[in-house]
Amino acid sequence: MVSSHDRHFGLLTMKILFVTHMLADRNFHPYGICALAGVLKVRGHSCHLSDAGNPRGVLKKVETLRPDIVAYSCATAWYPALRLLNARLKSRHSFQAVFGGPHATGVPEIIEDAGVDAVGIGECDLAFADFVDRLEAGAGADRTPGFWTKSEAGIRRNELADLVGDLDTLPFPDHGLCVREGYLAETGVAVFLGSRGCKHACPYCINSLYRRLYGPNYRRRSPESLVEEIVRARMGIPIQYIVFMDDYFSTESDWLPRFCELYGQRVRIPFWINIRPDVLDESNVRLMRSAGLHAAAIGIEAGDRSIRQEKLGRNISLEQVEHAVHLLKASGVVVHSLNVLGLPGSTLDTDIETVNLNRRLRIDYATFSLFQAFPGTPMGDQVRESGAGAALMLHNNIFSPTFKKPPLPGVAEHTELLPVLWPLAYFGAASEWVNRRMTMLMRLPLRWLYVLLFKGLDGYMKKTRVYPHKASLRMTIRIILSFFKE
Repeated sequence: MVSSHDRHFGLLTMKILFVTHMLADRNFHPYGICALAGVLKVRGHSCHLSDAGNPRGVLKKVETLRPDIVAYSCATAWYPALRLLNARLKSRHSFQAVFGGPHATGVPEIIEDAGVDAVGIGECDLAFADFVDRLEAGAGADRTPGFWTKSEAGIRRNELADLVGDLDTLPFPDHGLCVREGYLAETGVAVFLGSRGCKHACPYCINSLYRRLYGPNYRRRSPESLVEEIVRARMGIPIQYIVFMDDYFSTESDWLPRFCELYGQRVRIPFWINIRPDVLDESNVRLMRSAGLHAAAIGIEAGDRSIRQEKLGRNISLEQVEHAVHLLKASGVVVHSLNVLGLPGSTLDTDIETVNLNRRLRIDYATFSLFQAFPGTPMGDQVRESGAGAALMLHNNIFSPTFKKPPLPGVAEHTELLPVLWPLAYFGAASEWVNRRMTMLMRLPLRWLYVLLFKGLDGYMKKTRVYPHKASLRMTIRIILSFFKE
């Protein structure tokens, strides 16, 4: 136990500092952290937030706050940086270092790393609050379900905590956390979730890991609960735009009509969704558009049919994708596509075909990710078995002009070309001139220029087309600086 508690109405209150790259990396407010903070707030604990993209800011925050717990929200690409940051903090201060999120769930063995005191596995809404309560009481924290812990007695690997079946029973997330820390109020873009999990288990997606842990785990909130959360949140936040970050946004007839009715009546803020092309029809698109749907992201992933269907398990035909794009565009919805380059079995030609497909479909904004083999997923396991286990732990800023992607044996034969192909893909999907000259442009030593141009395009399109909002001057400057920082 550490002794940095505050007295609050006669009770001891634990101070938790959440640290995340979400703010610098994506400029979205971290919904998952706000959800954890909502439960902790009800339990009487004090939550705070800091941006891992600003290590000096984190250090200053720890020096000022003296938290009992520093809780790191950790994706695979960021774990090495967070581990180094934690070591730096631990050398100066005493606290419990807790790691959670996708990487901790896929590789709970990080509990063996120096400086890591506990690892939260899977969904930890209630489990983390239980862990904090037990830590405050001075007994039993090491036996908390959902956590692996480390002490002088050794490592304890507890069983997985149960999922919350009825999401409506959870306290609303504490969105005010981001406002108090100076983030959400200045961007106006707010994230909400109407569901947890996914009905599918694509082998490259983190949801396949969660299905492996829990079995089928898709759960929806009621439309009433979701809309009420938004209404309450906007009382203290000047929300301009809403992002529903559901992995599977529901279009079922027993949910969508009621949601659209309530949202249209009580919210009426433009919103973005992530949705599968094969669930869209004229009726549900019209319904969502009437409620305020502004943009929809659809996963194309790969232009090559065999890669899309056989490698990725995406049993969605090109005709279904084309039909979905047509329905959305006909209703005035901005179409945002999600694609992956450098997939197992891909070649330069198949990746360029992905770019070409987006161009032919006239996608309003096509985004491209570089394949990463997430630990615990089937494709992550395949890459590990191929001998590239170390490369799973990628820590490279792909936005950097100096980015070099480690080779992944057995994954893509054109790995060395991906750092150039990746930024050009954005322009190839948007411009016919670039599209026709992709191969020639890749030969020129201008990657740094392509990346800088991409950053300008990406920032402009997201701010004006995909998630249109008016950020404050201070926030705009901060985003630009963080975006161009290596």
